[in-house]
Amino acid sequence: MMESPIERFEQHLKDLEEQGDIFEPDERACRICGCTQMNACAGGCCWLTDDLCSQCLKYSGTDIDPMVNDGY
Repeated sequence: MMESPIERFEQHLKDLEEQGDIFEPDERACRICGCTQMNACAGGCCWLTDDLCSQCLKYSGTDIDPMVNDGY
């Protein structure tokens, strides 16, 4: 009896899991909103610096920015 395409795909995923992480870890996050490469802001964004996304540029340098205010 042949495996169905779904069974072959599920086996493929199991094989990948045994090899380790399927995706590379997402280490970069926006210092203001916390978005990441794999979990962007609603409507989309791009990186302006290593820790600032384009949606949060307007908050950069304000008291919302953890670089200015510790958030307390």
